[in-house]
Amino acid sequence: MNEMLITQIAIEDWFARFMPGEDIPSSVTVPQFDVDCTGREREMYAGLYRGFNAILNALGIMEYKMWITGDHPETTAGDLGRTGLKPDLTLYPSSVDAIIKPRPKQKSSQNDPLMSMKAKTVFAHAEFPVEVKHLESDAPFTFDPANSSDKFLPNGESHKQALGQLAEYCREQLTRHHRVFTFIISVCRGYARFLFSDRAGAVVSEPFDYLANPTPMATFLHRYIHATSLGRGFDPTATVASHEEQTLFTSLKQIYSANDTLSEAFQKAEEWPIYKLRICSRWGYDEDSGYSRVERNSPFSTRDFLVGRPIYVPPSLTGRCTRIFVACDLRGVPVVIKDYWRVYNSHTCSEYDIYLKLYEGEKPVRYIPTVVGGGDVQQSEESEDQEASQITSSHEFIGEVDARAHSRLVLKEVCRSLSTFKNFFELASVVYHALLAHKEAWEDHGVLHRDVSAGNILIFDGTPGSSSPVGLLADWELSKSKEQIFDPQPTQRVRSGTWQFVSVALQMYDWKPHLLSDDLESFMHVLNWMALRHMDTKESRTSRGLAEHIHHVYDLALPEGAPLRQRMVTNGIPFFEPLRPNSQHPFVILTRKLTDLCKRHYDELDIAHFQDAPRQLIEACRVEEHANPIDSTTGGTRQNDSETPAALPLNTHADFVAVFEDILQVKPWPPLEKRDHFDDSVPSHIGQKRLTNASGASGDGQRSKKRLHSSSTGVGSSTTGGEMGDDAQPSGSAPIAYGIRPVVSRRRDAHRGTVTNSGTSTSGRKSRTGSGKKLGKE
Repeated sequence: MNEMLITQIAIEDWFARFMPGEDIPSSVTVPQFDVDCTGREREMYAGLYRGFNAILNALGIMEYKMWITGDHPETTAGDLGRTGLKPDLTLYPSSVDAIIKPRPKQKSSQNDPLMSMKAKTVFAHAEFPVEVKHLESDAPFTFDPANSSDKFLPNGESHKQALGQLAEYCREQLTRHHRVFTFIISVCRGYARFLFSDRAGAVVSEPFDYLANPTPMATFLHRYIHATSLGRGFDPTATVASHEEQTLFTSLKQIYSANDTLSEAFQKAEEWPIYKLRICSRWGYDEDSGYSRVERNSPFSTRDFLVGRPIYVPPSLTGRCTRIFVACDLRGVPVVIKDYWRVYNSHTCSEYDIYLKLYEGEKPVRYIPTVVGGGDVQQSEESEDQEASQITSSHEFIGEVDARAHSRLVLKEVCRSLSTFKNFFELASVVYHALLAHKEAWEDHGVLHRDVSAGNILIFDGTPGSSSPVGLLADWELSKSKEQIFDPQPTQRVRSGTWQFVSVALQMYDWKPHLLSDDLESFMHVLNWMALRHMDTKESRTSRGLAEHIHHVYDLALPEGAPLRQRMVTNGIPFFEPLRPNSQHPFVILTRKLTDLCKRHYDELDIAHFQDAPRQLIEACRVEEHANPIDSTTGGTRQNDSETPAALPLNTHADFVAVFEDILQVKPWPPLEKRDHFDDSVPSHIGQKRLTNASGASGDGQRSKKRLHSSSTGVGSSTTGGEMGDDAQPSGSAPIAYGIRPVVSRRRDAHRGTVTNSGTSTSGRKSRTGSGKKLGKE
């Protein structure tokens, strides 16, 4: 979900909920700010620097200091490859003075009267930033108390850019630290606001005149400094690793130098500070055999793991915000840690519990990751059945988003991304393994994945000596049981998924329930998407032509979906045209046969007919698994002894599995060169949501209010980033959070708006009517 909802509340309510604590001692006289608001923005910095530090001194706080950081941007690249972020002022602990102090590089800077007040921007050590604007026309909010109650988010490009700038600072703090929430002070001339941000959204206080009354500033600093680590937003289960632990971690790239996947991951992890994560959980572990899959009766204990820079962080500020770490335990054994924020309500099952279900019974699901421990983050091991201890707070005021709970999964396998396949036979094989996992989960355990994508199919090379890699189907958080599929009730406020791989039926009809057929179509899209990116085709003759083709087929997100993709799927039009020597290659034939199965499904089913009765569509698709599969060699129907009529092609796995099995039996496959047409391939991680679409849809088919926010960070789209200079219009590309739509809140007379990176919004999709004789056609 690439959006941030933001709400305004009274400053008294803001303090009560987000910064509670004791008031300033009556013996303390709060110093006044002396800030020059008559000149340029930069001329305000010195007065703010002196004012903040005077308050800290008056409160007897010597462990922290405010610094001017607007001249010295962050130099360590973030996960989106951006550098250059530079809040105007930043609070740091005094213990990092040696790290943050800049060296004068020019003679003019040595004579700078503000040089002693300046520090470098280092988000890894920052407590919180202060962002300053001199003109309200460039500010993220309205700051005039007379106007702020009615419309706190003004319209205009400069306002949106400024708010996007704050969102980027929030994201950097939540990404580079192990934080559960963060703060920002936003200043415009003589007024200021406090902002609280977590993974559900943001809550901003009403403005106050800090020049006339500095007490709110002093109260915030006093309570912040004296709060617990968690009260300041830091995750208490994450601590800086000791020297010995850091030495162990930095040795792993050499220890595992023979494994490129591990060696490169540990090399990247060293770029950020090393932390120790303490995880309380049941564990699948044996002293002799090591880690194994966790079970419901596995012993409960606490284990420590070392992590550095994550190998993947999504661009979004709110939502699941999955971070993937290649980690190690204190013996140096590598594991993967998936750190994310799951929807937290009584209707949603955690991914940890879903994995436990898939492991149970006489037929545990094959070809899925091995979870060895984890679950919702718990801060102690006093009880084995604790509730989640880290839950968002902003949702209480926003009203339209679910609460989210901080969760971690520890997984045994360190995998490659699907885009690193070595040849097209390997690509087809690992996708086939994922299809088998999907089939076994549905048929043997009654679980539908509901988010099949290129990012959720991983390649595991196995243990040394393994004959060939296997595919793993990961990220089961959005899955649902058969009971939920056939008797749908909304479990989340938005319909989530990976837009490039969502079925055209779900894109076209917001009322449509998510069924097995939608997931099977996603497998077809995965193969075609990978072919376009990694095969020489007629579309790839020019980079621009290929980028435009992929954009219109897979990235384009209109209110009615993606028209070109709809036409191609429903008419069986190939997604790519291979060069003539490869026209009969087994991989090409595989994609053609899967595309044809999808076409035949749409030919035989008039989905639009069921708009007013979606439950009838569910019944029409409730088909037993013994229906007759299609013979992939002749196109006819394979006969069996059952008298049950043949199912719709995508109502069971049988036809898809049969096509894969027939094609993979062809050996050897002729050579087909793999290309990397683009260098922004899918990162290697579990649970990727790099390209997502979120639209509200009720599970029972009732049309609901929805918003479409599609982040096309793939081929043919511009990257987001850039930094706004002082007293200037934004330069470079837009910040990641972009676009604002104010709405009226239903709580405490608050006001709410939406920050997105696309600004796209829809209130409903047009219904389509089918043609021809189809199931459901009268």
